[in-house]
Amino acid sequence: YLGRIDYYGKGIDQLLLAFEKIKKFNLKFKLNIYGPFASKKDKKLFVGHLRNFDTDTVEYCGAVYGEKKFVILKSSDLFVYPSRFEGIPRSIRESLYLGTPILVTKETNFAEYINKYNCGFVCKCLADDIYNSLLEFANHPEKEKLRTNSKYLMTEFYNWDKIRIKLNILLNRFVENHSYK
Repeated sequence: YLGRIDYYGKGIDQLLLAFEKIKKFNLKFKLNIYGPFASKKDKKLFVGHLRNFDTDTVEYCGAVYGEKKFVILKSSDLFVYPSRFEGIPRSIRESLYLGTPILVTKETNFAEYINKYNCGFVCKCLADDIYNSLLEFANHPEKEKLRTNSKYLMTEFYNWDKIRIKLNILLNRFVENHSYK
């Protein structure tokens, strides 16, 4: 996870509950969490929950910015971004651009693209769903294809030239359909 640590809003509570299950079954997953805390309350809740883990399972690595953030995203096996509400998170776009497969919750407003371009996994913002999606990733036979598809999504959907053309078409339709006096 890389982003602002809003314990409930960003679904960190559910992500950590999923990793409690991973710990219970002694599965070989490691969650690194990067980011600043949204508030003192979020920090207190997060640190309290973090005490349930050793650093081999879950580790808080602090906030990262700039080039270091991109190195982390690119070297990750999977970028996990649960959230209970979202716009279009920059960290999701950056992760996909770098070719990192992604696990998002339906509330991220990116779920339809993840499914359409087959570049990751989508689940509900519930611990069991996150856990099951992590297992699905672990057993996925074509992880490299997920990486390729992640990059493709960004070149197709977030290519500025293509966006400019689409926007131009939409604006022309709008102007044609409205007369101004």
